Parts: sequence; structure tokens; C-alpha cells
Amino acid sequence: MKPASIILAIACIGFSFLSMQAFASPITSDTSIINHVQDGKLLEWPTEKFTADNETKIKYAIDNDNRNLYIAMLIPSFATQMKMMRTGMTLYIDLKAKKKEGRGIEFPVKPDKGQGFSSTEAPRPVRNDGEEQSSSRREANLLMMRNSMAIKQLNTIKIFGFGENEPVQQVLDVPGSIRVAYKCDTTEAMEIEYCIPLSLLGDAAGLHEKLISIGCKIHAMEMRSSDFQGGSGMGDRGMRSGGRDMGGRGGMRSGMGNRMDRESMMKEQSFWTKYTVIDTGN
Repeated sequence: MKPASIILAIACIGFSFLSMQAFASPITSDTSIINHVQDGKLLEWPTEKFTADNETKIKYAIDNDNRNLYIAMLIPSFATQMKMMRTGMTLYIDLKAKKKEGRGIEFPVKPDKGQGFSSTEAPRPVRNDGEEQSSSRREANLLMMRNSMAIKQLNTIKIFGFGENEPVQQVLDVPGSIRVAYKCDTTEAMEIEYCIPLSLLGDAAGLHEKLISIGCKIHAMEMRSSDFQGGSGMGDRGMRSGGRDMGGRGGMRSGMGNRMDRESMMKEQSFWTKYTVIDTGN
């Protein structure tokens, strides 16, 4: 093969790879029927329906019937959950299967300045005889802090791009509108379910076999100096559930990892996928 042909072939392969990276693997609804219960618990969702985003570790699944579009999310990371509640997270729906952000649902809603969760409200570490708190106690403290934030902040959603007079901030369960439910209790993971009436996306005939794109964005964090000093829930020690403390063997490696984690938490994080809406007959 001539050198010019080889170079052209490599260029084409590289372009194809970049194109594939723009979206996660498309999700296509199958013929299996899920009896959806809008309670924030993902028990009815088959495990094989979920796809994981590599950066945020969020697992997500999409389904529809003839009335609603359903989106489920499993957020396993404490740090990601805390960031979501401080910066807000937005779910986008683009009916042209691009990456347009004109229509979406913000949940959690970013708190107004002065109304967010304060580090002084966080439970303090419990220590015995001057020793580091146990892993189980540390996890319990993190759960208490996360759940306190949830009770205070996870009460409303903000919707935009679905109709006139938007954006609108409303409670989680408005009949006939977009509904969101979540589970956030004694387990580390957070579960979220979105129920979006198809009538808000267009007429039924136009949606049949329609390819759409769905994106998720966790907004960037504005860091304060206290965050780097361990003064808040996002600090070095606060979000390292079950991890090793710095110092001793591996201390340098842990320190580098923690700095990388902080950098990741500061920046905007997002992912997109494509989904084909089908006529389920139910």
C-alpha cells in the first residue's frame, strides 16, 4: 500500500473513533415490559438495562411506554452526590439527537447563595481516645451529612424548554407534569427516577421510532478556601469513604489521588447518549 493511502486510512480511523466518543453507546428500548413505579427505587429496572458513565460512575437506563419517558440513575459516589447538591445537575432532552441544551430538568436544583448546606451543619467526626474514627463510623457520619443535605435541598425541580412561561420551579410530584423521585437513606448509593410525559415532547405519531439524545451535566463547583482545608463536606477526609488516610506507606500516592479527585470535582462533568422511542402498545 502506498504511504499516502496508509496515512489517509489512519486519518479515517481516527475520525471515526472521535465520532464514536461524542456519545455513549445508543440505548434502544426492547420489547420487555417494565412495570414502572415512580418511587425513586430502581427495583423494577433490570440490571442489564443500565449503562455506566466512565467519568462520573453514574449508571443510567432509559425506557418508555406509550405515555411516558422514564430515566433511571444510580449514583454510587458520595462525592458526586454532594457535588450535585451543591452545584445542581441538569438532565437534557434533545429531540434532534444532537447535544442541544434548550430543554431539560434541573435536579438537584442549585441552591441560591446563602441557602446551601453549611459545613457547620455537618456531623462532626466521633473519635475514641484520640484515635481516628473507625471506617464504619466515618461512613455513618457521611450518610448523616448527605441525608441532611437531601432533606433540605431535594424538594423541587426546575424545568425549562417544555412550554411557555419557563423555567418553572415546582415540587417533585405535580400531576400531569414531569415527576422526579429519589431514594437516599441508609445506603451509600443514591437512586433517581424521572417520569416525563411524552405529550410534553410532541405528538405520539411524531415520536414513534424517533431518535433523541439525552444528556446529563453536573455543573462546575466554586471552591472556597475552606474546602481545601477540610472545613466542609467536600474536603479531603470528608468524602473518602472507607479509604486510607494520608501518611505512611502510599501517602504520596494517596495525596496525588486526592488532588486529582478534587480537580475532577471542581470541573463540569457531563455525558450524552442516544435513545430510540418505540411504540410499546401499552
